[in-house]
Amino acid sequence: MSIRMIAETVNADKETVRKILHDELNMKKVCAKLVPKNLTLDQILVRQQICSDS
Repeated sequence: MSIRMIAETVNADKETVRKILHDELNMKKVCAKLVPKNLTLDQILVRQQICSDS
């Protein structure tokens, strides 16, 4: 979901939404999608498994 879509949904300014997502919720933009900066242990293990299978 894009910052623009979130801003339109909650009727807020895009910059306000961006600040909340980045500064308060610790999210970052990856391939035009917002994802958590820190992976959970399960997510790390899944990524390691996928990489080792290649």
